[in-house]
Amino acid sequence: MQLKVPEISSVGVSRTLADAAARILMDWPIAFRQLLGDLKHAHSSSGEWKVTSAFGPIYRDIHHSLSAPCFSFVRDEFESYLLEEWSAPLSNRNRYLSHQTVENHLWVPLQTAAKAMGLSRAAVVTLCQRGLIDHREEKRGLRLLRVVHLGQLQEVSYHRHAAVTLNGASKILGLSMTRVRQLLSAGLLEFFGEHQVGRSPWFVSRDSLDELMPGDVDQVTESGLLTINFTAKHYLPAGGGLVELLQAIKSGALQAYRSDEDESVALGQLLVRSTDLALWMQERFRESDFEFSGLSVSQAAAILGVKEEVAYACVRLGLLKSNPAKIGRCTQHRVTPKAIETFRQRYILGPEIAAYLGMSPRDSLRHLWDIRFRPIAGPTMVNASCRQYVWSRSKKLADYLVWRTAHGSDAHDAHASVQA
Repeated sequence: MQLKVPEISSVGVSRTLADAAARILMDWPIAFRQLLGDLKHAHSSSGEWKVTSAFGPIYRDIHHSLSAPCFSFVRDEFESYLLEEWSAPLSNRNRYLSHQTVENHLWVPLQTAAKAMGLSRAAVVTLCQRGLIDHREEKRGLRLLRVVHLGQLQEVSYHRHAAVTLNGASKILGLSMTRVRQLLSAGLLEFFGEHQVGRSPWFVSRDSLDELMPGDVDQVTESGLLTINFTAKHYLPAGGGLVELLQAIKSGALQAYRSDEDESVALGQLLVRSTDLALWMQERFRESDFEFSGLSVSQAAAILGVKEEVAYACVRLGLLKSNPAKIGRCTQHRVTPKAIETFRQRYILGPEIAAYLGMSPRDSLRHLWDIRFRPIAGPTMVNASCRQYVWSRSKKLADYLVWRTAHGSDAHDAHASVQA
């Protein structure tokens, strides 16, 4: 007799398994979860959604070889791992897993998720394509199966129900619907429409509307400010420009303001300085592929704070420099921001002088005329007709206005006595 123990070779294997089991139990449950992750990576093929194939023989061993009640902590930890790490559906007919685990598992087929949230299948597909919810795909023959994360879909669906229509977003932002569409196309606003094109309604996320507002907005009461809505209508191209304008405000290249009497102001009612806007537009178009021909006379009038007739008269008299430019089939006068700044440096208008003197425009004209300051253009000037009086911003006139402002109402009498 050889006196050899049957299956003596299994002793070595048992020792190795016992050592591995001891290491897992000593670092429970981290080592057990790491083991499951390694098995899933080693056994599962690309796109495999079967639990039995993903974890190999250990899946059956947990539920058969360790079926005693004392090993229930192993099965509980395994099911906890599936709930957190298994990104594929679980079969409702699975006889190993508990009913609670199958019900609470968040990775479900796309059609099941759409039905649970009351959404159409097309809406969920669009959310997947736009990356708003995590999803996985597997091609079986000619069929493409999708699973989605139900928890993320619930959160997106909640925000979707709180969303507003395109018309509502237009009223909240204080912008036209055409401009809102441009913001949607640029990705500055989040929407939940079933299709990017077509007749399906747009539902704009209310959170994205709030995030569009700049953070720090100072209050001002000065003149020469334009609203963003007015700027979008009269300054920016119809096909764009608003996105770049908002990005400039966000980055600090342009400063936005609000009037002091408004407690809550819409985006379209925010204010920008006309001079800052003109310089930004010139810089922006300078960096583009085509030459910036300048602003229209109407736009220059808005920046200067005068009526269009006054601006056209200044262009006609050569006070406000303009350049002819071919716009479409016609030729228009275009005014550069530099020409506007030059006009402000060289000339002063009646309303500004009236503010310095603390008089009405008519009285300020009579006052300056008495002390021999003559306008270069105005309603009574035969060869320089203009609806407003324009004076040359000479050093003498500027010094007098500053002196008059500093000394108040007694300045005129003192000045008259000095001349006498």
